[in-house]
Amino acid sequence: MRHIIIGTAGHVDHGKSALIRALTGIELDRLREEQERGMSIELGFAHFGLPGGVLAGIVDVPGHQRFIKNMLMGATGMDAVILVVAADEGVMPQTREHFDILRLLNVKVGLLALTKIDLVDPEWLDLVRAEISDLVHGSFLEGAPVIGVSSVTREGLPELVKALALIGSQVPERPAAGPFRMAIDRVFSIAGFGVVVTGTLAAGVVRVGDQAEILPHGALTRVRGIQVHGGKESLASAGTRVALNLAGIEVSEASRGEVITAAGSLAPTQMVDVRLELLPELPAAVAHRSRIRFHAGAVELMGRIAFLDRLEARAGESVLAQIRLEAPTAIGRGDRFVLRHYSPSLLVGGGAVLDIHPHRHRRNQPGVIDSLLVLERGSPEELLSHLLLNAGPTLVSMVDLAAASGLAPETAGAALQALAARGVAVSIGKGWAHGDQLRETQRRLLEWLDEFHRMHPLLPGIAREDLRGRLGRMLDSRFYSACLACLEASGAIVNAGPLVHAAQHQVRLEGEDSRCAAGILNAYRVGGLNPPSVDEALSAWRSAAHAREILDVLVFRGDLVKIAEGLLLSKEAVESAAQTAVEQIRENGRTTVGRMRDSLESSRKVMVPLMEYFDATHLTRRKGDERVLY
Repeated sequence: MRHIIIGTAGHVDHGKSALIRALTGIELDRLREEQERGMSIELGFAHFGLPGGVLAGIVDVPGHQRFIKNMLMGATGMDAVILVVAADEGVMPQTREHFDILRLLNVKVGLLALTKIDLVDPEWLDLVRAEISDLVHGSFLEGAPVIGVSSVTREGLPELVKALALIGSQVPERPAAGPFRMAIDRVFSIAGFGVVVTGTLAAGVVRVGDQAEILPHGALTRVRGIQVHGGKESLASAGTRVALNLAGIEVSEASRGEVITAAGSLAPTQMVDVRLELLPELPAAVAHRSRIRFHAGAVELMGRIAFLDRLEARAGESVLAQIRLEAPTAIGRGDRFVLRHYSPSLLVGGGAVLDIHPHRHRRNQPGVIDSLLVLERGSPEELLSHLLLNAGPTLVSMVDLAAASGLAPETAGAALQALAARGVAVSIGKGWAHGDQLRETQRRLLEWLDEFHRMHPLLPGIAREDLRGRLGRMLDSRFYSACLACLEASGAIVNAGPLVHAAQHQVRLEGEDSRCAAGILNAYRVGGLNPPSVDEALSAWRSAAHAREILDVLVFRGDLVKIAEGLLLSKEAVESAAQTAVEQIRENGRTTVGRMRDSLESSRKVMVPLMEYFDATHLTRRKGDERVLY
């Protein structure tokens, strides 16, 4: 059975809850205060089957201006709307405000219910119909059915159900691909079951057993049970009102306004780039950096609006802007939002989220507007190319690309393959990078290597991590490794253990450098297993720093062996000691540091690290205080 979400909207006391009760038989005003006042404060939920096999979830929103925050929460996620106007009062202030909100949230279909027709005569009814026609002129509700109904006499209800069934058959199914995501609008606990959260599933499919995360604070949980309209289910798809029973958390770890989503699929943000449509009836311009109320999903957050190319925006204008929030939230690209003034909290406008993790923009910053236009209007290939390029020198996972682009994984995957065929995108391990970023980083890497070799011609290479540091702190380690691998495969560089050098780089010791190398090497060969310290070996040479570079060359070439920090031995001394260790073990089955020290007339200071070196190079293996062959 297909599921759709139908919401009500309209002025307070225009009969929204009574109409739903008449349609479904379900009492929506569950709070005592609601029943005493005769008006809705919280959201109400009901359901009923429509002809044609569609199950409609009904969201009843409060009509009173004081509860507009709750109305915004309920309006998000509607597939269709019933805009309710009472025949005895006609179009009222909250009718207009709710209608504006529906347009800003991009609700595309619906109808109008003219309630309480049993209270008015036909002539008055014609006047209200004309007023409604003026209200919806030029909007998504122009030409929609206007059905007169009475929740008391039930007049018009069959026609209303028939019209809703037609709408239900025309509403496109929401895509079920990608990680599930749901804004939480209720949280409670049931004895014996634990925490339950409810909401409208905005994306994906949730299954019993799924690992989930509650954002923005990041509590991890597991979906223990799923209910759809009171019935147990093993899964639920996007566009369905669901209740999720969660394991492993307390009620205090989930709140209305937070988002539950597949674990690891979305990162919270405090800044979003948006396309903003300002209301045509806005009484005054909105200034750059004005404090606003940001509504998206089930959350209301304070923030400031930063215009990107102007100091103010006027009524009816469509502008690109950045919203800087005062607290983190979880939101997806393409999500709709509504803005209200901070005080008084009047409606300003709304629109769509273009980028969920933007950089902080300066006003009139070059390239920002063009970049956002790509995010807004670009094809899947253009969008992913843009996101990869803006990610910089890093690898981006498919999950992160799907979240940032708002594309279904299948669409994103096909676009990436097309980009890869043109060299625009490059697959590296489990991530993706932009080809231009990879090529630019490789170019800079070779430039730094050339500069290093000019500055230090005697050094065999630069440490891998030192080279990475010169390329910038933001350089992702996996991306860096991929750059090195590509350059090595092309023959441009050589990875020599911990060092990297250009393929054409060779260390040549000539003249005085050659004599210095011979002197240092001779000092270690004469010392044998009682070697000089590094300072002693270099003391005969005028420039200790230059002599140390020559010593590093000898270590790199293997003429000297670094046994431990500050302890070097000649290659011949190490080979001789290794032969002695093997002979002693073969003769006695084992050897010890003391036996080796006595045989080689060395010291414990040298022999302990030397035997540890033999262990590390898999010549020997330690058993207690003894060594055996590896």
